[in-house]
Amino acid sequence: MNAVVVEAVDLLKATRAERRAHERHVAAIELAISVTQLPMGTAIIMQTDYLELKTDILVRAPSDQEYTVLARASGEDVVFANFAGAACSGEGQ
Repeated sequence: MNAVVVEAVDLLKATRAERRAHERHVAAIELAISVTQLPMGTAIIMQTDYLELKTDILVRAPSDQEYTVLARASGEDVVFANFAGAACSGEGQ
């Protein structure tokens, strides 16, 4: 009986840790988008690998034909790329 309880507690801990990691990753993506103050009409798409918690945030201004990498989120870390002439880099909280 104790082994079953231990296994259930371990599964619960792993599930909660995975959920927290996903929530932190989503918060990092939202932060990256909000701090860049993109111009009106900018299209945003994301290429995401949720198994690895890695997301590329791609943006396209209305006058552009192709998408540009705005930022890459890996877990809760965010690295910004050059977009619309404004270069910035850093890590998310």
